[in-house]
Amino acid sequence: MSARGGFITSGRVLAAAIAACLVCAVLPVRLLGWTGAVSGVAVRLVAPVSDLGKWIGDRAARAETEEHPDPEIGRLQELESLVRAQEMRISELRAMLDALEQGDILPEARVRQLVGRVFSTSASRAERTLLVRRGAKDGVAEGAAAVVRGRHMLGVVSDVNESFCVVTPLVARNAGPIEVIVHPAEGDGPGVPFVVSPTGDGTRRGPGQFRTEGAEQRPVEVRVGDEASLSDPAMAPHWGLLVGDVVEVERDPESPLRQLVTIRPRIDTRNVARVVLRVPDDDRASE
Repeated sequence: MSARGGFITSGRVLAAAIAACLVCAVLPVRLLGWTGAVSGVAVRLVAPVSDLGKWIGDRAARAETEEHPDPEIGRLQELESLVRAQEMRISELRAMLDALEQGDILPEARVRQLVGRVFSTSASRAERTLLVRRGAKDGVAEGAAAVVRGRHMLGVVSDVNESFCVVTPLVARNAGPIEVIVHPAEGDGPGVPFVVSPTGDGTRRGPGQFRTEGAEQRPVEVRVGDEASLSDPAMAPHWGLLVGDVVEVERDPESPLRQLVTIRPRIDTRNVARVVLRVPDDDRASE
C-alpha cells in the first residue's frame, strides 16, 4: 500500500510535523536560530491574505464621511448647514434690533454739519420758530436736525427756501410726537422707549413701554433726572441726539404697568444765536 500511495503521505507529513514540534520544544533557544528563515517564508505567504482581510474589515467598519456618497443625502446636509447659518444670522440681527431699540448702539449715518445764524420769528418759548441763514443752495432740506452744544437737539427743519430755512423746535405745539429712549443719567442701564408729544408749555410728555431686566424680570423704572435721546425711525440719521431730561414721572392711568414721563429740553430757544444743521449726505445733490 505504501508503494501505491507513494513515500510522502499526509499521515507521514503530520507525524513529521509533530515530531519537529516536539524536538523544537525541548531544544535550547540558542539552537533555534534556523527557524527565522522558515518563519520569514510563512509570513510572506500569509501576509497578503491578512492584508486583504484587514482592508475589507476597515472598509466595513469605517465611519461615514462628512460628504455623504448619496448625492441626495449630501444635498440635504448642505441645506441643513445653510439653514443653521441663516438662523445664526437672524439671531444676530434680532440682537442688533433689540440694542437699537434700547439705544445701546446707534446706526451709522454720514451727515454734513453746517453752522447757521438764527433770526427769531416769535417770542413765545413754546411756539417760537427759528429762521436760520442756511438754505437749499447750501444743501439744506426738510428733516435736517438743528443741534446746539454738540448733541443737544433743538428742532427740525420744516421749511426751506434758497437762502434760509425754518427750524421748528421740538417743544412747539405743531412739532408732533417723536420716539425717544430714556436712559439713566449716571451709569449703565437698559433704556425704556417712550412716545412723547408737545404739551404747549415747553415740555414733551408721553407713555413708555413696559420693560423688565434680569432673571427676576424686574421692571425697568425711569426716574427724574434720566436723559431722553432721539430714537424715532423717521429721524434715523439723528438717533442718539439728546432731547432733554426727565422732570416728572407718573403712572399711566390707562395701563398702570407703564410710566408717563415729562421731558424738558436743556436749551431755551430764546438764548440761541447759532445752530448746527445736520444734513444727511443724500441731500448733497444741490451742490
